[in-house]
Amino acid sequence: MIYAERDSRRLQYSVEVLLRHILGYEYVLTFNREEAMMCEGPLLVYGEDPMSLEKGISIRSVDLLYRRGVSPVDEAPALWGDLPVFFRTHRIYDVPFDPFAASFYLLSRYEEYLPHATDAHGRPEPLATLRGQQGWLDQALVDRYALRLAALIQQWWPEYPQPVRHYRFVPTVDIDQMYAYRHKPPLKQFLGTMRDLTAGRWAEIRQRLQVCWFHHVDPFDTYALMAHWHQAAGVHPLFFIQMGDYGGYDQAHKPTTKAFLDCVQQLQKEGAVGLHPSYRSNRDLNALKLEKKRLEAQLGTKVTRSRQHFLCIKWPETIIRLHELGVQDEYSMGYAGATGFRSGTATPHPFYDLLGDRVLPITLHPTCVMDVTLMQYLRLSPTEAVERVRTLVREVRDVGGQMLTLWHNSSLSGLGSWQGWEGVYPAVLKEAAGHG
Repeated sequence: MIYAERDSRRLQYSVEVLLRHILGYEYVLTFNREEAMMCEGPLLVYGEDPMSLEKGISIRSVDLLYRRGVSPVDEAPALWGDLPVFFRTHRIYDVPFDPFAASFYLLSRYEEYLPHATDAHGRPEPLATLRGQQGWLDQALVDRYALRLAALIQQWWPEYPQPVRHYRFVPTVDIDQMYAYRHKPPLKQFLGTMRDLTAGRWAEIRQRLQVCWFHHVDPFDTYALMAHWHQAAGVHPLFFIQMGDYGGYDQAHKPTTKAFLDCVQQLQKEGAVGLHPSYRSNRDLNALKLEKKRLEAQLGTKVTRSRQHFLCIKWPETIIRLHELGVQDEYSMGYAGATGFRSGTATPHPFYDLLGDRVLPITLHPTCVMDVTLMQYLRLSPTEAVERVRTLVREVRDVGGQMLTLWHNSSLSGLGSWQGWEGVYPAVLKEAAGHG
């Protein structure tokens, strides 16, 4: 039982995620003091004066869960033993911080609704956040808050069953471009060749000629290789395919060609398929509708999964639009500029619309590592990249969460800056699948 002095939708959401989604507990949330006094089992007392009940585990509340809208807050960071916490209260309480407010702050992405540092694509700069500055991004803090509460309950009520959490690995692959050279119109081939000539990229020119004129394998055609590696690791991948029109940051092939359709159908046989909405679609609802319709026509089924191109999310509009179009599972909850847990958890969780003060039935799946992050943003070597993934796998295993990786078919090509990275993905699969 959780006894709270006051009710709010934010409190209900935070309690639901921590106790049911993460710990698997059945619970009763009550605001009746007499009912709480009658409780003979595990009891959490949450409020401005939690010790007045003189029973149960005391948790002092801060006001975040009782606010409306978004306004600046004092995160009040601290350490509880070795655990980084937010919204510290006082050591006289059994829990010296507000775990429900701290979890809500992270899960709702509260800080991303406030003014914050962004990159050229409008994405948050992770190292400018408090967690980034403190080196806490690679810790699944919300899961650890829940597990610390469970441990405290176990101390007070040893007969109460421990939570059962099961680690799960979900490899995902974004298909931004199905092929580097093959199946592109002659004009695009010519313009691409001119760009390579201007930049002096002789290796790319040679490879383009070999693919287009001598029928060598296209460097981005890594699908058979991925299928072999996924099968060897015993995992089922999730592919996100871009269906947008060509232009700007959207470099997908024309989605109506036979080659494109054949590739989609093959990927559908090897794993689940979701939509990779184009860069343009994040500001153009009609483009998003068209892309989803195109993929559904090719798959012959409704599309309920998506991940934004470039991981671009505009809060809360992007998620609301996806929900209204029938998307049920969204996989953009990750940082481009850093590894780690953008919403502070390795557990899929429902979306909370801060501006509408409501929960929407669309699940956000945290993505904790992307190939581009490791190579381009962090500038790690292939060996260092595998070690970083190994560290993240340990963290997700420790909390019994979902390990979700993001790779691209293009990064397996060995083309350009990806030279030398061909062995990283199979090593990552072995580590994350438990065969390392």
